[in-house]
Amino acid sequence: MKTYHHNSEYWYERNWSILHRIRHWFIWVGGWEKANGKGWELFRKYGHKWRLVDPTPIALFGHKITFMGHGGHIRLSRTYFVWSRAGHPLCIYLSPDGTMSRATDWYYNAPHEITSQSSKP
Repeated sequence: MKTYHHNSEYWYERNWSILHRIRHWFIWVGGWEKANGKGWELFRKYGHKWRLVDPTPIALFGHKITFMGHGGHIRLSRTYFVWSRAGHPLCIYLSPDGTMSRATDWYYNAPHEITSQSSKP
């Protein structure tokens, strides 16, 4: 099945079978699948040794749930529920774009900048 997509720079043609599309919706293994959708890359050569490639990000159900090496997120209607330990202890928050800088609600380990400015009702 041939479809056309735009990636914010140019239009491109994607010629995937219906089974490939269904599998890609259920599970996408971003670290192993090649960007053009034509094959897999499970091992890479580093120096003289072959190493297993990190499989993350892994997305399920049309990218509703995504696991990354440092955490993950669940896409809700207009926001993301995020758990992350990228360079710091585990943090849990809601954010419209999935980033800590735009978090609207903190549930666990809010940064000091947030806790120092908050007032208790």
